[in-house]
Amino acid sequence: MKKLILLVLSLLVVFIISGCTTSFEYDYVTAENMEVFTLQYRVIEDVDSNYLSLDIYTDSSFINKPVIMYVHGGGLKNGDKTNAAAYLAKSNYFVSNDYVYVSINYRLSPAVVSPSHIEDVANAFMYIYENISNYGGNPNHIFIMGHSAGAYLVSLLATNEIYIEQAGGSLSMIKGVISLDTWTYMSIQGWQQEELSDDPLERIEAIPGNHVEVNKSIPPFLIFYRDGRKASVVEAIQLAFVNLLTEKGYYAAAILCVGDSHLRVNQEVGTIDDQKTEIIMEFLDNPLLVNLIAEMYQFKAN
Repeated sequence: MKKLILLVLSLLVVFIISGCTTSFEYDYVTAENMEVFTLQYRVIEDVDSNYLSLDIYTDSSFINKPVIMYVHGGGLKNGDKTNAAAYLAKSNYFVSNDYVYVSINYRLSPAVVSPSHIEDVANAFMYIYENISNYGGNPNHIFIMGHSAGAYLVSLLATNEIYIEQAGGSLSMIKGVISLDTWTYMSIQGWQQEELSDDPLERIEAIPGNHVEVNKSIPPFLIFYRDGRKASVVEAIQLAFVNLLTEKGYYAAAILCVGDSHLRVNQEVGTIDDQKTEIIMEFLDNPLLVNLIAEMYQFKAN
């Protein structure tokens, strides 16, 4: 790994998500010589190009480096690839550790309903697959990560093959999934009803757990979930999905983020001394060992 200057920065970030404002001070590193490229991955008439764009964070010296695609949350109706929690600590940390980091946008409700969100995510993935070698990335080594609604979308992309296949790809192109605190693996009942299609068949397609079947190329899953509010209910959902995956022969594990809120689970990834980030790096190195990695940490991140 090339020599990097790691500068510790202390930043007060104000996150505004769904009308709620929370302040959070954290430390992160910066990657020397990091470059950012903003590209449009899809063109749809009368749609603002920003919703169909992505930011690639890389280094001019990179050749054939692994890639992380990040999908922001916001209930399918809010959020942006340039939200601080989507790129600030994460891009610097992962580039400093020899990963190309990509933060994507997608169309938001109420302008669209499902499956538009997931279709955009699939198209963004395929754009990355087809073009990332021009930015120092390895198209055969792409991981996907998301938070909240973004975690839902990456989980759906990695289980329901129709979306990535419609975009020209296959599940085997996804090397691993990092899901940061969503509870929509097994059901979407009561969640974002105005953002989801009212077509019953589309609602069946929109549930990740409905598509976990044997003899598919579902990648390994590393799942993180929050502590605190409704913790027991949230945990039951995570474990049900993990059990379903493992019963069908796939690799998956869930990690309880001790003391973390829904927002903090995401905000801390990439920050200094964050144990979630430590676990993520081990998973990226050996995704097929996700169960052993989680067991080593006693299925908890402190």
